[in-house]
Amino acid sequence: RTVVVAAGNGGGALLPSAKESTVLAVGSVNSKGQVSRFSSRGLGLDFFAPGEDVPVLGADGVISLKSGTSLSAAITSGVEAIRRSRGAPRLKTKSSGGQWESGVSVIDAFSTASGQ
Repeated sequence: RTVVVAAGNGGGALLPSAKESTVLAVGSVNSKGQVSRFSSRGLGLDFFAPGEDVPVLGADGVISLKSGTSLSAAITSGVEAIRRSRGAPRLKTKSSGGQWESGVSVIDAFSTASGQ
């Protein structure tokens, strides 16, 4: 089982839930791969994923652009589901030797979905 949580949108320290050692904490990057101004960061962050100006379909059927680390977490959840369906090992959390000590990786949803 993999639990993915949003890092937080305060731009400072991670939300308490994102600091848990058994979860994947995800921050936001923009289309250029730069950390979003609003994205929380710091020790305990596992990954970044797109989370700025993401097209979202509303209940009214209208597509609008939204931003936030919750979107990054949703994208990461989808990427992890695709990876696991293809037999890939789970993404590593902080407690299993994740990215927090050596730098944080950016999730590339397109490459994962297309098998690249």
